[in-house]
Formats: sequence, C-alpha cells, structure tokens
Amino acid sequence: MKKSISKLWQKLLTLILSALGLSSCTPGDNYRGFVAMYGMPANWAEVGGCVTSTRDENEDGNKDPIEGIRVRALDSDGMEIVFERTGENGAYFLQTSSLGSEITVVFEDVDGEENGSFKEKRVKVKLENTITELNVELEDADAEEAK
Repeated sequence: MKKSISKLWQKLLTLILSALGLSSCTPGDNYRGFVAMYGMPANWAEVGGCVTSTRDENEDGNKDPIEGIRVRALDSDGMEIVFERTGENGAYFLQTSSLGSEITVVFEDVDGEENGSFKEKRVKVKLENTITELNVELEDADAEEAK
C-alpha cells in the first residue's frame, strides 16, 4: 500500500513539474548537464592548407610541397592581418578575427632560389566558417621563359 501511494505521488509530482517546465532538471538518459551561456561568441576564423607546385608529380603521384612560401592574409583595405611561412610539408595555418568578412590570401616566394622560384598568387576567401581549407598550387616562375 505504501509503495502504491509513493508511486502515485511520484506520478503526480512528475505531472505538475512537467507542466511547469521543470522536467529537464532531473538527470536521466538525455541529461547533458548545464551549458554556460555567458560572454561573447567566438568571432575568429582559421585558414589553412598546403602549398604545392604545379610541376610534374613525384614518384608517389602527389605534387611536391613547397617550403618557405610566405602566406599573408589581407583585409578588404589591403592591410596585412597575419602572415606565416609554409613548413617542410608545404602546410600553413593562419588565424584571424575576421569571421564573416572577405580576405585576400597572398602566397609569395620570398626565399629566392632556395626551394625553387614561384609566381605570386592571390586568392579571395569569404570566411563563412570558423575553419576554411585552402590548398594552392603555385606555378614555376621560369615557366613563362621556357615557353
């Protein structure tokens, strides 16, 4: 008898609390905890990828990565936001606080003949997501002279 009264009270309280919108306060299978809802939302964006050469593919069928390429991000006024150089594997990573805007990413060979000589390339990118992948192939600077 005591058990059935307890179940009756449990059902009655559940009905009252769910009517008040408090059913999500009790832990259960769908309980995910509390989410902090304070502060400013993130307004940063990341652009990254790999810089390779348009020259013939190497023995494994991939394009050769280019080390030492200076990668710059410019805002709509042409002001430099951030820059980096590509690593051994041709990879670069830029982080900027320009989410939602359009930037120009400039790839320029600044190390001379050390890793080959390549033409500058500019690519406009609309930063709609927090992470944007941008892989680029650079043309050999001597390609025009060879033709």
